[in-house]
Amino acid sequence: MKKLLFGFTAAALAAVMCVGLVGCGGGPDAKSVKGEEITEEQWNACLDVFEEEDSKYTVEISVEGSGEAAGNKMSADITLTAIKNGPKASLTMDSVEEANGQKAEEHREGVSELKDGKYTLYEKKDGKWTSTESGGPVVTLDAVLMITGINLGSMRFSDYKYDADQKGYVLANAPAGMPTPVIKFNKDGQLIAVYAEYNVDAEGVKSESEINIVITYEAEDITIPTVG
Repeated sequence: MKKLLFGFTAAALAAVMCVGLVGCGGGPDAKSVKGEEITEEQWNACLDVFEEEDSKYTVEISVEGSGEAAGNKMSADITLTAIKNGPKASLTMDSVEEANGQKAEEHREGVSELKDGKYTLYEKKDGKWTSTESGGPVVTLDAVLMITGINLGSMRFSDYKYDADQKGYVLANAPAGMPTPVIKFNKDGQLIAVYAEYNVDAEGVKSESEINIVITYEAEDITIPTVG
């Protein structure tokens, strides 16, 4: 698999991994998606579309988890929608995190546009839009997925097998008790879903978490914000 296309500031999403909690929530349901068996050629080519300038797709991610560390209870609930429609891309993220009785909520919005070979990044701060030149689009799919701990670009077809019960591809020789992402494709070899569930109980840390990622190959119109 090649590297994927997106790249919003990782700092905007890094809080998800700080507490080690990732998962589902009330958003996309990747677990119920039925994936198809594909060829190695399709596996290796499935990420190419994310690098095409005129591509259209929508990625929905939900992350939910809860746990306890050093006697402190924690939880996280994050939803993220990334859209690419040709030269325009957008990212919306909402998160609710609780730790040590403290609750933090955050809403982030970003839009980018490729014009005359240059990217302009628009971000909403304090209710107003600002713009800056950027080295890339508002999101890159690899950055978004790696925030969830999943690096599809490094996964090889030969290391995975199709599991009918889990409706997708899983690591063939995963260590006992080690959960791995379930990767799902449609009959045309398009990546359509990734599901992962994690349970940790070690060294005073307990957590349960779930990741749902659903990808569709369509995109709504993206409006470029008015700055100021």
